[in-house]
Amino acid sequence: MIPRYEDSFWALADLYAAKKNNGIVLQALGGALMAVASSDREELVTRTLDRLLRRVPFAELGRSLPNEGRVSALIVGLAIARKNKWAKERIDEALYGAPPRYLSTLVLHLLHYVNYSRIADPSGRVAAEAALRWLAVIIERVHRTLRDQAERGQDGGSGREETICELLNVLDHIISRFYFQSGIYKGQGEQRAAQGEICSFFALIRPHLRQLGEVAGGENGFGLPARTAHHFVELLRGSVGCDPAEVLHLMRLAVDGARGYGYAFDGMAAREVTAIVETVLADHRESAASGQSLDDLVHVLKAFVQAGWPEAQRLVWRLEELFR
Repeated sequence: MIPRYEDSFWALADLYAAKKNNGIVLQALGGALMAVASSDREELVTRTLDRLLRRVPFAELGRSLPNEGRVSALIVGLAIARKNKWAKERIDEALYGAPPRYLSTLVLHLLHYVNYSRIADPSGRVAAEAALRWLAVIIERVHRTLRDQAERGQDGGSGREETICELLNVLDHIISRFYFQSGIYKGQGEQRAAQGEICSFFALIRPHLRQLGEVAGGENGFGLPARTAHHFVELLRGSVGCDPAEVLHLMRLAVDGARGYGYAFDGMAAREVTAIVETVLADHRESAASGQSLDDLVHVLKAFVQAGWPEAQRLVWRLEELFR
């Protein structure tokens, strides 16, 4: 920023934050604040944002500004990268009042700080851990709201199905981003991460995977769309060597959660699940020889046997031979 224009910039930014309602203008304001948000201007940036949020609360931005993103991204960045107290308080407020659709926006901004390559650096790991603490609150918020919708039943009104769909979309965004940022997924021109990097990432997100699994397929689980469950299972297949027992239990939760969506009848699902079981039996047999892990393994295979997959039936017979 050219020094002689700086006072004019902040005066204009304050005016837009306090007066303007046009979504495009406010998006541009967010972009401009991101561009100048150096540590020495942090107080000026938060002052301007505060003026905007007094008029358009953080939790309402998704409704008020179509495709809103820059303001949220800036606030999340200030909270995580700068540990800014004002920004942290705004996120805390938003998590308890934001509409479900806007929770997905927050998820995307938070998970920008959570991937396998970032956590290799100590400062990156600290940022990831901070983001994941808020993510746990979001998952609990989704769980609580799904429970409320279930208790209301048809009394929830015409918007009930839309609300449930939006809540499940929040879970989809979390699980999908975990998979694509785990180092397992190989996009065009990308290389799979080293197994140690994948396992470090898996260890970091494991509590959140368990939390997600319990929401979807635990006792009284609320289900998981087949597409979301498949990303979950793909993530688990790449992580099976990190913690075989935990992978088996999470696979059970994911498959149980998606059975109502016909997941067990999908050919890709059968291939992924049987590949996990084959890897466990070949390389980690002791992890599935008894107790909860054996129960999880048998439970998952039975779901695919009932769906008519011969590969699953052959693995059940193999289990009888291995653990007789």
